[in-house]
Parts: sequence; structure tokens; C-alpha cells
Amino acid sequence: MGLLACGSSSTDSGEPTRRATGPTSPAPEPSPTAHEEVSEAPEAPESSEGEGPDTVLVATDVLPLARYPMRAIDASWAGDYGAEMGGAEVELTLRRAGDEWRFVRVHREPGEPANRATGALDLVHGSLRSADGSISIRGADEGVLVLEQVEHGPLPADIWILYFRN
Repeated sequence: MGLLACGSSSTDSGEPTRRATGPTSPAPEPSPTAHEEVSEAPEAPESSEGEGPDTVLVATDVLPLARYPMRAIDASWAGDYGAEMGGAEVELTLRRAGDEWRFVRVHREPGEPANRATGALDLVHGSLRSADGSISIRGADEGVLVLEQVEHGPLPADIWILYFRN
């Protein structure tokens, strides 16, 4: 199992603010026994219960996560997204090349330098996750839900943020 630099962040001045590494793939699953069925159907997304916070920030509103049923992410989710939080604007770009997903997130607060984070993501059970687990992205009817659990990051780490497709 190799290691992959999965995230970095910097201000407009180019100063790095974080970097994380982690394994590039999860441990292999055991082979099925003679009594188990093997299904070729795509995996359903994991339930939103029990993992992370149970609230979503939508502009200035805090809403229950249960209001946003999770949708499995596939190639059609690649694209540009945006969110507003008070006076701050956040842009998110998701790109896919083969099996590899990458993200770019830019947070702009009036009067402050932009904060930019980039990294690789793994598709796991219909969701995107950084190898170190600090970034989780789920599909929703309205766009994508993003949870950044990064120390000293510009975004709250204890709530999902809804990004709408641009």
C-alpha cells in the first residue's frame, strides 16, 4: 500500500497551511465463500446516520442532515459547485480522470486572502473521501455535501456544507 499526498492548502501569498498523507486504497475485502452471493450491481451509498455531524449549513441556515438523502457519486458529479456563508464565498471543483478524483476548494472572505485546498479523493461506497479522512463529500439532490474536518481550516469542521452545482 502506497502513500499519497492528499491535501494541501495555501493562502494567496503561497504560504502552505496544511498537508496530509495517507494510504491510497482501503484494505482488500475478503473473498466470498461458497455460501455468499457476489453482486455486480453498484454499491449503494452508505447511510448518513452515525458518521459525522447530523446538521448541514445552507447559506446562514442550519438544517438537519436527514433532509438531504444521500445520492451515490459517479462520473456525472464532476464539475463546479459553490456555497455562500454570510459574506464568505466558497468554490469547489471536482474532477475525475479514470479512477482518480481530485478537488480544489477556494474560500474567499471579504478583506482576507483566499484560502485554497487541493487533494486527491477516493470513491468509497458512493462517497468521496480523502485518504486521511479529513474531507468527505456526498451527493445530494441539490448538489454536494462537504465535511472538512481540518484543524485551523477556514470552514467549520463540525457541520456539513451544501454546495450547489454552478
